[in-house]
Amino acid sequence: MTTTLSVNSNNDIFIANNGRLAISNDLAAVMTIAEQAVKAQAGEMIYATDKGMPTLSLIWTGTPNLQMYEGYLRSTLMSVKGVSKVLSVSMGIQDGTLSYSAQIETIYGSEILNGEL
Repeated sequence: MTTTLSVNSNNDIFIANNGRLAISNDLAAVMTIAEQAVKAQAGEMIYATDKGMPTLSLIWTGTPNLQMYEGYLRSTLMSVKGVSKVLSVSMGIQDGTLSYSAQIETIYGSEILNGEL
């Protein structure tokens, strides 16, 4: 069983109705971990400087390289324990916002991860 802390729409941990930290399990947990992995930016983790998405260098500096970013996105998602396959990825940039959608197959089922940066 996969377990992690839940986050709300502001990406903050929160207290559940039972008065304890909210917890996600199984499919919800894998999707939360996958979302956090994609949000982590290269160089921001002081103890894991080799981890994180290179969004600044591939998207926001010079000409955006969506193909290379997709490769990093797929690789990052596949590194999440419980993810068995990334079935599809689509992304685009509009009005200064990078949007992505990835259909992910996990050991608990399949779900779509949508996000914006």
